[in-house]
Amino acid sequence: MVRLGGIDLTDADSCKEAVDRALKEFGRVDALVNTVGGFETGPVAEAGVNQWERLFRTNAQTAYTISAAVLRPMQEAGYGRIVHIAAAPGLKASANQAAYAASKGAVIRLTEAIAAENRDKRISANCILPGTIDTPQNRAAMPNAKTDSWVQPGDIARLIGFLVSPAGGVVTGAAIPATGRI
Repeated sequence: MVRLGGIDLTDADSCKEAVDRALKEFGRVDALVNTVGGFETGPVAEAGVNQWERLFRTNAQTAYTISAAVLRPMQEAGYGRIVHIAAAPGLKASANQAAYAASKGAVIRLTEAIAAENRDKRISANCILPGTIDTPQNRAAMPNAKTDSWVQPGDIARLIGFLVSPAGGVVTGAAIPATGRI
């Protein structure tokens, strides 16, 4: 195991250094699972420009910089799996979600582009669009919410496990809804 703490995923050099450390330790990088992101709400207003920049940096730029860093060794190896966590609002925003939804929409479009650019290199790229995930943080933030249909972290982990497996290579360029139990 290699621990890669303290990495600035908005910085291309920091991402390249992290990938180089993983390559040194393991000799190859087969998969990237990007779970980095942030959530904020607010209306479209002059005061929201900072939120827009912050969410694009946190959600879209981090996905881009770590993907760019990991693609080189994957392309050289002729194999790789990339999975980003986006969100359902990336497809359709609700009120007070402009910055969040647009930044997650950018992750979806980035994923599609990576898939199209690398299809012939045996590199797949997909993203998962979870609904509300049943975490202690979400339960604390929404203490009165009905949690029956919230997405279980283990269910997302199993979906990620399939997408990064050799069998998962049949799926690429997909934005996969994982919005809860039905």
